[in-house]
Amino acid sequence: MKPIESLIIVIVAILIGVSALIGTIYLIIALVQIKKTAREIENTVKKINIELDFINRTSNKFTSICRRFSSLLTSVSSVLFYTLSKIIKK
Repeated sequence: MKPIESLIIVIVAILIGVSALIGTIYLIIALVQIKKTAREIENTVKKINIELDFINRTSNKFTSICRRFSSLLTSVSSVLFYTLSKIIKK
């Protein structure tokens, strides 16, 4: 093997090694960033869950109030209808 061929093989091997090292470093940096992003997403989802619990409780209270009002309105309407029908029949 000629000395120039040996030099080219060594240079190619060094370039492959450096490329592998740089690729590994890039992969580690990317994985660290993915981990940070996942942690932030988890915190955001926890906050959203807390807000949704509040909204759920509030909507349940509102629904309860509306049902009571509807029941009251139905009762009052029934009494008025019954009273008016009795008055009209007389």
